[in-house]
Amino acid sequence: NTQTLSVSVFVATLSVSAPTAVCLGASVTLNASGATSYTWSNGSNSNSIFVGPVVTTNYLVNGISNIGNMSCASSGSTTVTVNPIPVVAAVCTRTNICRNEFATITATGASTYLWSNSSTNTVLSVNPIVTTNYSVTGTDANGCVNTATIQIKVSLCTGVAEMIGQNASGINIYPNPNNGEFNIKAEQAVELNLVNELGQVLQTLDLNFNNNYQVKINHLSNGVYFLQSTNKDQSIHQKIVVKD
Repeated sequence: NTQTLSVSVFVATLSVSAPTAVCLGASVTLNASGATSYTWSNGSNSNSIFVGPVVTTNYLVNGISNIGNMSCASSGSTTVTVNPIPVVAAVCTRTNICRNEFATITATGASTYLWSNSSTNTVLSVNPIVTTNYSVTGTDANGCVNTATIQIKVSLCTGVAEMIGQNASGINIYPNPNNGEFNIKAEQAVELNLVNELGQVLQTLDLNFNNNYQVKINHLSNGVYFLQSTNKDQSIHQKIVVKD
């Protein structure tokens, strides 16, 4: 005689979110389904976890599926890849200009750019009439973004001497433009800073009784420089052009 027995086999199937990528500092939700209970490698027992890794991380999940009087185990995993934030910079060879002059700002570090004035060009030509901050948001090939800001300082540069306030003194600069050597003469004592196009103070000049209120500057390379008073009661801003 023959007897046939049927054995049913339950296959536990656990589905997990597909591998994904995020930018450093961002978070993502990972989901698991197909089981009755779950245990993730980070200790969570929910079917969904919200993670924000700082490095590329592999997440494991174990599931238990209850059917009838059986408890069947299953497992799965997924990887979250963390992409770095791009190092975005805005670079300008001249951050100190006179009104009506132009400055060229170049964005670096990303694939595409969006400036605060809505331009999407890599290189931005600007002609501000007052001191202005320009911001650029760069996006790299992974879709990660970062922002950089640069300030362009604008001066009036309206004459050989522009002095306002008490104890103002006349200033005479000659020759201007020059080949790197020039003289500065004042009617009375004054202290001036010699500043380059980047706003860096190269030298402090003290015009006083001992030097007959005049000094001589030489050996400057080609470029644009500015003389500014160190006294807050005096407003002096004179442009000097050095060229061969």
